[in-house]
Amino acid sequence: MTLAALSALSALRPRGDAPPPEEKEGGKRLRLQPAPTQATIRSHPAIGQAIEIIRREFADSSLTLQRVARRVGLSPGQLGRRFRRDTGAGFSRQLMDARMDVAAALLQDPCLSIKQISARVGYE
Repeated sequence: MTLAALSALSALRPRGDAPPPEEKEGGKRLRLQPAPTQATIRSHPAIGQAIEIIRREFADSSLTLQRVARRVGLSPGQLGRRFRRDTGAGFSRQLMDARMDVAAALLQDPCLSIKQISARVGYE
């Protein structure tokens, strides 16, 4: 995965957080992860776990709310409701945003086709 793709993925955060500040280092722009806000601190622990699963496994085309809910110990309905309440967006939206952010970064590589990029981010 390219530096740009990793940077885009690291920007995944619950909705409502301020966008991460940018800082120049060695001529490259780095995206820094923001400190947790009160909203994320008060989130149900399963939401943080679910976001981490999305960050790590977004490229798995079989990643679903049901699978993640089972892994974090909630029913799909509970996880979906808590996710929307705590992040301002549903699970599917967070997963799609993670995939699209990385895909956008991968589009900067002229050697990769759209088909290759879509496969790398979980769309087959």
